[in-house]
Amino acid sequence: VFPAYTNIKLNFNNKATALGMSHNAVIIPADEAIANEVRKAGMKPSTDERIVAQTEILEPGQNTSIVFETPGPGQYYVVCTYPGHSNMVAQITVE
Repeated sequence: VFPAYTNIKLNFNNKATALGMSHNAVIIPADEAIANEVRKAGMKPSTDERIVAQTEILEPGQNTSIVFETPGPGQYYVVCTYPGHSNMVAQITVE
């Protein structure tokens, strides 16, 4: 749980060891329709205004951090838009 309108830093590590197991993290409102649209857009960074924050694609062994201001109260998804990874979803609560 994160407070609303607060700068936070999230660290992401791709712990995969197999080639081709790339991942990213895209934070969006917790809405399946939005999630599906963002997944269809694929792996390139997006300027979609519904995206709260996003990482670049991480290859196995790579890591990155993103710093962003949390949006207003609600539920948000963290999705991977790499092809075939639609089941990779986490949820963030902002209060």
